[in-house]
Amino acid sequence: MNFTTEPLEPLRRNVPAEYYRNVLDNYKYKPDSQWPSLHGKITIDGEPRLVKFSLDGGIVTEIEICEISETDTFVGISMSQRPKKFQKLLAQAGIKSAIDIDGIDLEDHPVSFFIEGGKLASICWK
Repeated sequence: MNFTTEPLEPLRRNVPAEYYRNVLDNYKYKPDSQWPSLHGKITIDGEPRLVKFSLDGGIVTEIEICEISETDTFVGISMSQRPKKFQKLLAQAGIKSAIDIDGIDLEDHPVSFFIEGGKLASICWK
């Protein structure tokens, strides 16, 4: 899948958690926890992927695809690169970012990439 600076349809921010009841498989909503959340599976390019959502007042504020596939790209850049190489390729594409041990944050777009085990593990739209 080629991800961009906006979540792919039908994933949307600023919608009620209930919107996802018919979008996700294995829909689980935890409205009463200290950090209300929602998660489930969605099929992307024929592959079921775990998706987590952060909520504020029952409204989705962040979307995280928790499973990066070997064939996934971000604006055409392979996400299977090592994090520093991925950041370098983002810079070559004119996309500014900051990197630390936990992830890469884009400076001009509400997108983050989380790093686990020395590789990109997920993408999050904030």
